Amino acid sequence: MQNDIFSLCQWIEIDSKQSEKYDVAFYFEQADLDPQGVDLFGELPKIYLHKGDLKLDKSFSMYAQGFGVFILDGSLEVDGTFGFYTADAYTVLIITGEIRVKNMAIGWDSQLGVGRSLIADQILWVSLSHAGFLVIKETIKAKTIRLHKETCVSLGFPPVGNILEFPLQFNKEFSSRYQIAPGEQPDIKIIIQALDEGVRLF
Repeated sequence: MQNDIFSLCQWIEIDSKQSEKYDVAFYFEQADLDPQGVDLFGELPKIYLHKGDLKLDKSFSMYAQGFGVFILDGSLEVDGTFGFYTADAYTVLIITGEIRVKNMAIGWDSQLGVGRSLIADQILWVSLSHAGFLVIKETIKAKTIRLHKETCVSLGFPPVGNILEFPLQFNKEFSSRYQIAPGEQPDIKIIIQALDEGVRLF
């Protein structure tokens, strides 16, 4: 059974007035959306809140599918790989603090806002559609970084790490194990699985 965003932690639904202190409109505007998110959702979205830091002692991947705005008022730490992807059912995740993980992969139509920095010990993989966005108020730091520049906004310092150039050259073991043809871009679910299993991508 796949995790969705409701599996990440306990959420309570709040109204739009209560959400104003979390600067939700800021993230929408940075992604060239209207400040209430109506042009993304087609209506005023439901808003959910979790108060406090969240620390996970193992990898966590979610096919989010929450159709709403989810605010984690604190920092997120994952002792492993954090995977976040969604399709069509837009799921805006806002972390008011920082994200600190071993590896992270975000893909498809996911929308993520981070109030401080996003720090990955090893790999940060970002592969978003034009419906997705990644907005970071401070900076991105990882040993190896794969970004879609048109869907990523870092408002602090430039990303710190080895930013991969396209076309990507994958490790032979990775390509063989997951049957990735030359020039093919792996699906986000394959990337998450490989990171979680400790398979070298490059």
